[in-house]
Amino acid sequence: MDSGCTNTTICNGGLMHGLCHAEKELDMHTNVGSRVLNKEGFLGRFPPPVYHNEDGIANVLAMREMIAVGYRITMDTDADNAFINGYAGLEMTSKMATVQKKKEGFTPRQVKAAMEARSAMHILNAPSTKSLKYAIRSGLIKNCPITEEAINHAEAIFGPDASTLKGKSTRPTPTKT
Repeated sequence: MDSGCTNTTICNGGLMHGLCHAEKELDMHTNVGSRVLNKEGFLGRFPPPVYHNEDGIANVLAMREMIAVGYRITMDTDADNAFINGYAGLEMTSKMATVQKKKEGFTPRQVKAAMEARSAMHILNAPSTKSLKYAIRSGLIKNCPITEEAINHAEAIFGPDASTLKGKSTRPTPTKT
Protein backbone atom coordinates (compact mmCIF):
# COMPACT_ATOMS: atom_id res chain seq x y z
CA MET A 1 0.00 0.00 0.00
CA ASP A 2 1.41 3.38 -0.98
CA SER A 3 0.09 6.72 0.22
CA GLY A 4 2.00 8.62 -2.46
CA CYS A 5 0.97 6.89 -5.67
CA THR A 6 -2.09 7.83 -7.71
CA ASN A 7 -2.88 4.53 -9.47
CA THR A 8 -2.85 0.90 -8.38
CA THR A 9 -0.39 -1.17 -10.42
CA ILE A 10 -0.11 -4.96 -10.23
CA CYS A 11 2.90 -6.82 -11.58
CA ASN A 12 1.53 -10.31 -10.90
CA GLY A 13 -0.99 -10.91 -13.68
CA GLY A 14 -2.10 -14.14 -11.97
CA LEU A 15 -3.83 -12.03 -9.31
CA MET A 16 -5.91 -10.23 -11.93
CA HIS A 17 -8.96 -11.18 -13.99
CA GLY A 18 -10.54 -9.55 -17.03
CA LEU A 19 -7.13 -8.42 -18.32
CA CYS A 20 -7.50 -6.35 -21.52
CA HIS A 21 -6.16 -3.32 -23.37
CA ALA A 22 -6.65 -0.20 -21.22
CA GLU A 23 -9.12 2.46 -22.33
CA LYS A 24 -6.62 5.10 -21.25
CA GLU A 25 -2.87 4.44 -21.08
CA LEU A 26 -1.00 5.31 -17.89
CA ASP A 27 2.22 7.27 -18.39
CA MET A 28 4.03 6.27 -15.19
CA HIS A 29 7.11 8.08 -13.84
CA THR A 30 9.02 6.67 -10.85
CA ASN A 31 12.50 6.93 -9.40
CA VAL A 32 13.36 3.80 -11.44
CA GLY A 33 12.32 5.39 -14.72
CA SER A 34 9.31 5.95 -16.92
CA ARG A 35 7.03 3.52 -18.72
CA VAL A 36 3.63 3.42 -20.34
CA LEU A 37 1.12 0.88 -19.06
CA ASN A 38 -1.55 -0.14 -21.55
CA LYS A 39 -3.19 -3.19 -19.93
CA GLU A 40 -5.77 -3.16 -17.19
CA GLY A 41 -7.94 -5.64 -15.36
CA PHE A 42 -9.52 -6.30 -11.99
CA LEU A 43 -7.91 -7.33 -8.72
CA GLY A 44 -10.24 -9.69 -6.84
CA ARG A 45 -13.25 -7.76 -5.54
CA PHE A 46 -11.43 -4.40 -5.72
CA PRO A 47 -13.97 -2.33 -7.70
CA PRO A 48 -11.93 -0.01 -9.93
CA PRO A 49 -9.83 -1.44 -12.77
CA VAL A 50 -6.10 -1.57 -12.02
CA TYR A 51 -3.14 -1.33 -14.38
CA HIS A 52 -0.97 -4.36 -15.15
CA ASN A 53 2.73 -3.54 -14.86
CA GLU A 54 4.43 -6.56 -16.46
CA ASP A 55 7.95 -5.26 -15.76
CA GLY A 56 7.19 -4.18 -12.19
CA ILE A 57 8.77 -5.74 -9.11
CA ALA A 58 5.93 -5.08 -6.64
CA ASN A 59 2.16 -4.87 -6.50
CA VAL A 60 1.31 -1.32 -5.44
CA LEU A 61 -2.09 -0.46 -3.99
CA ALA A 62 -2.85 3.25 -4.15
CA MET A 63 -4.22 4.32 -0.76
CA ARG A 64 -6.10 7.14 -2.52
CA GLU A 65 -8.05 4.65 -4.65
CA MET A 66 -8.76 2.39 -1.68
CA ILE A 67 -10.23 5.25 0.34
CA ALA A 68 -12.24 6.48 -2.67
CA VAL A 69 -14.09 3.14 -2.95
CA GLY A 70 -14.88 2.86 0.75
CA TYR A 71 -11.93 1.18 2.41
CA ARG A 72 -11.23 2.48 5.90
CA ILE A 73 -7.50 2.34 6.63
CA THR A 74 -6.11 2.85 10.11
CA MET A 75 -2.79 2.32 11.83
CA ASP A 76 -2.34 2.19 15.57
CA THR A 77 1.27 1.48 16.47
CA ASP A 78 0.32 1.02 20.13
CA ALA A 79 -1.77 -2.01 19.17
CA ASP A 80 0.26 -3.41 16.24
CA ASN A 81 2.65 -2.12 13.58
CA ALA A 82 0.17 -2.86 10.79
CA PHE A 83 -2.25 -1.13 8.47
CA ILE A 84 -5.76 -2.40 9.21
CA ASN A 85 -8.15 -2.33 6.29
CA GLY A 86 -11.72 -2.12 7.59
CA TYR A 87 -13.53 -3.02 4.34
CA ALA A 88 -14.88 -6.53 3.72
CA GLY A 89 -13.03 -7.90 6.74
CA LEU A 90 -9.67 -7.86 4.97
CA GLU A 91 -6.47 -7.09 6.83
CA MET A 92 -3.34 -5.74 5.21
CA THR A 93 -0.17 -5.82 7.22
CA SER A 94 2.91 -3.81 6.50
CA LYS A 95 6.50 -4.99 6.54
CA MET A 96 6.69 -3.82 10.15
CA ALA A 97 4.26 -6.53 11.23
CA THR A 98 6.40 -9.13 9.47
CA VAL A 99 9.52 -7.84 11.21
CA GLN A 100 7.70 -8.00 14.55
CA LYS A 101 6.89 -11.67 13.94
CA LYS A 102 10.47 -12.44 12.93
CA LYS A 103 11.75 -10.81 16.13
CA GLU A 104 9.80 -13.36 18.17
CA GLY A 105 12.37 -16.06 17.33
CA PHE A 106 15.19 -14.12 18.97
CA THR A 107 16.05 -12.99 22.50
CA PRO A 108 15.82 -9.26 23.32
CA ARG A 109 19.62 -9.13 23.47
CA GLN A 110 19.92 -10.67 19.99
CA VAL A 111 17.34 -8.23 18.58
CA LYS A 112 19.22 -5.28 20.10
CA ALA A 113 22.51 -6.55 18.65
CA ALA A 114 20.86 -7.01 15.24
CA MET A 115 19.57 -3.43 15.35
CA GLU A 116 23.05 -2.20 16.26
CA ALA A 117 24.53 -4.22 13.39
CA ARG A 118 22.08 -2.66 10.93
CA SER A 119 22.86 0.79 12.35
CA ALA A 120 26.59 0.12 11.94
CA MET A 121 25.99 -0.79 8.29
CA HIS A 122 24.46 2.63 7.73
CA ILE A 123 27.19 4.46 9.65
CA LEU A 124 29.85 2.68 7.56
CA ASN A 125 28.24 3.87 4.31
CA ALA A 126 26.27 0.68 3.58
CA PRO A 127 28.87 -1.98 2.78
CA SER A 128 27.58 -5.34 1.64
CA THR A 129 26.89 -7.93 4.33
CA LYS A 130 29.82 -9.98 3.07
CA SER A 131 32.20 -6.98 3.21
CA LEU A 132 31.10 -6.01 6.71
CA LYS A 133 31.58 -9.57 7.98
CA TYR A 134 35.05 -9.64 6.43
CA ALA A 135 35.99 -6.32 8.04
CA ILE A 136 34.86 -7.55 11.46
CA ARG A 137 36.53 -10.96 11.09
CA SER A 138 39.80 -9.33 9.95
CA GLY A 139 39.83 -6.76 12.75
CA LEU A 140 39.75 -3.82 10.32
CA ILE A 141 37.38 -1.91 12.59
CA LYS A 142 39.00 -1.25 15.98
CA ASN A 143 36.93 -1.93 19.13
CA CYS A 144 33.89 -2.97 17.10
CA PRO A 145 31.14 -4.47 19.30
CA ILE A 146 29.28 -5.89 16.27
CA THR A 147 29.59 -9.63 15.69
CA GLU A 148 29.04 -11.72 12.58
CA GLU A 149 26.21 -13.44 14.44
CA ALA A 150 24.48 -10.05 14.95
CA ILE A 151 24.80 -9.35 11.22
CA ASN A 152 23.23 -12.75 10.43
CA HIS A 153 20.40 -12.01 12.87
CA ALA A 154 19.84 -8.59 11.27
CA GLU A 155 19.50 -10.27 7.86
CA ALA A 156 17.06 -12.82 9.30
CA ILE A 157 14.92 -10.21 11.08
CA PHE A 158 14.98 -7.25 8.67
CA GLY A 159 15.84 -8.93 5.38
CA PRO A 160 18.36 -7.44 2.95
CA ASP A 161 19.35 -3.86 3.71
CA ALA A 162 17.52 -1.49 1.36
CA SER A 163 20.33 1.08 1.25
CA THR A 164 22.88 -1.50 0.09
CA LEU A 165 20.49 -2.78 -2.57
CA LYS A 166 19.76 0.74 -3.82
CA GLY A 167 23.44 1.55 -4.11
CA LYS A 168 24.20 -1.53 -6.15
CA SER A 169 21.12 -1.75 -8.36
CA THR A 170 21.35 -0.35 -11.86
CA ARG A 171 18.66 1.32 -13.85
CA PRO A 172 17.73 -0.66 -16.96
CA THR A 173 18.57 0.98 -20.27
CA PRO A 174 15.46 2.74 -21.56
CA THR A 175 14.08 1.71 -24.92
CA LYS A 176 14.88 4.05 -27.78
CA THR A 177 11.96 5.92 -29.29
